[in-house]
Formats: sequence, C-alpha cells, structure tokens
Amino acid sequence: MRFKNKYLLQVISLITLLLGLGSAHAAEYCADNYSIDQTLASGARWDMCWTHDNNHGIRYHHVHYTPKNGVRRMVLMDVAVAQIHVPYDDNGARYHDVSDYGLGGGYLRSLNSAECAGGTLRQHGSKNAVCTQVQKKGAAYRIGDNVAQANVLKVFSVSKVGAYVYIPQWLFYDDGRMEPSMLATGSLQRFSSSASRGWLLTGNRIGLSHMHNYFWRLDFDLNGTANNDVAKEINYTVSGGARQRSVTTFNSEVARSVSPSQQRSWLISDGSQRNAKNHLIGYEIRLSDAGHREEGPSFEAYTHNDFYVTRANDCEQIASHNNRINGCADSVDLFANGQS
Repeated sequence: MRFKNKYLLQVISLITLLLGLGSAHAAEYCADNYSIDQTLASGARWDMCWTHDNNHGIRYHHVHYTPKNGVRRMVLMDVAVAQIHVPYDDNGARYHDVSDYGLGGGYLRSLNSAECAGGTLRQHGSKNAVCTQVQKKGAAYRIGDNVAQANVLKVFSVSKVGAYVYIPQWLFYDDGRMEPSMLATGSLQRFSSSASRGWLLTGNRIGLSHMHNYFWRLDFDLNGTANNDVAKEINYTVSGGARQRSVTTFNSEVARSVSPSQQRSWLISDGSQRNAKNHLIGYEIRLSDAGHREEGPSFEAYTHNDFYVTRANDCEQIASHNNRINGCADSVDLFANGQS
C-alpha cells in the first residue's frame, strides 16, 4: 500500500483501527536495541522493530497493536518514507530527496536529550537515531463526569538534506490509530535577484518558493497474514437530503485521488479475521484535503494521484526515481499497472 502526502496541509493521514480482543505475546523480530515495546496508561500496547536504510532513513517493521486486555496482532509489515519531491516554482530544480540523496547515512542526524525530552533515545552505530516519547493527547472521550485521557506513542528521527531538516514522525494512539506526518524546518536553499516567485530578503535577493510532496509506503499484513488483505474505496453521495454510502472493492492495482465532495476514504481489511462484532478487522485511511495540490508535468505522473494500491514487490520501494536505486519501474504510477 502506498500513498502520498502533499505539503501545505493538503494531506494529513488518520488511520482508524477496528480490532478484536484477546491476550498479548512478546515480539521476536529484531535485536533488543532495535525493538520498541510500549504499553500506554490505558493498557494498550504497541510493539515494533526499526532499522536504518540509506535512502529511506528509519523504517519500521513488524508493527503490532494490542488493545487493552486484547489480542496482539500485526498490522504493518513495513512502513517508510517513500519520497520527498521538491519542485521549485521557477522550475529550476525538482529534487527527489529520498532517492537522490537519502534520509539515512550521513544525512541522518544524531539527536540530543533536549530533542527527546522525557523520552528514550535509540542508537544506530554512534548516532542517537530514533526518539520514542509517550504523550498525552487530551480527552479520548468525555460525557458528563466520565472522561478518559488519550495517550500516544510518538516515534521520530531527524534528517538534514541540503538546507532542509526533515522530521518524519509516527503517532501510535492507544485506540489503535496511526498517524504519519512530516515536520520540516531549515533555511531557504535557492536564490535569485530577479525572480517574482518567493520571499524578498536583504540585498534584494529573492528566496525561491517551492513545494514539498511527501510519500509514504505502507505494507499492511493485517493479523500477520500477507496474502489476504482486501482494499476497498468508500464514497458518499447525497440525494434528497439523505446520504448514501457505496463501497467498491479493488481487484487490481489502482491509482486514486481524494474527493472531498464524496467524503472519500479507503478501507484495508483482513480477508478472514473478524472482531467481536463480526466485522473484518481493518484500517480506514482518511486523507484530508485543504485545497492545495501539486500536480506536476506529464513526466511526473506520480503526482497526479494521492493514493495507490499495489501488489507487494520488493523492487517497488521509492515513489519516484526508483529505477536508479532498485532497478525496476521508476515511479509509483508505474507500479500500479493492473496486476491482480
């Protein structure tokens, strides 16, 4: 499963979980120093492994969720930042930071204790590569005097590419939600003395404006079974004041876009495992749209959609310029080529 996040608040992903109950077990998928295992105040637990990759930076794999008093189940086999595409408004540069530079290796920064206040720093080689923190997120629910505190496991790393600092982070909520996002800071990188696109600086210099398009790759293995997950699209229409829902199952690879007018979302379900309410366990993927969309020229067709469903392929990893790293199809739009 791959989908992309457009910057300028275009896409913020919120992934909602519907899981059953049972007992928890220990994870055994990596060395102890590459394992994250956190039980939150509610009794819910997240455990996973992390690893370093020169291009993707920090990847997370074998991600498991255990609800309070519930069954521990795998939800994700592997997740990673799949590209940071940076087109400048003057068309003088169109960077592909994950493939052409990388978020790992020398670009991965070592965190200090102040950046990980109250959390745990986790080392890769000599670097403090990953920070994990537990944070409060306000009320999970409130009705009268009945209120519960929401808690979240926050996991992040920091990479510096050129003048920019990227902070890919994941929030793992105690109710099972997962929210990937990208924080960005740093300084302007390209300048002009005559451009009309950008910010006026001292000395009549112009700091050229640009966009950041963020892509994530998510490999769902719900319930630990890799070959029976089902992807569906949910749309709503209104007729005579009544709202109607339609659900379409994808039987082959597809490229899709958000549709605010249809309240479009997507559902990834296990093919057999059901919860206590007899629903197939799964995640709903919601991509909000703030009215901004970077749609590149024809040679950047991968920017023309927001959400891709593709068959798992170890060679298909990076959303653009994939061929130079992995030696197969060059971009995610070409990954979605109609396979079952």
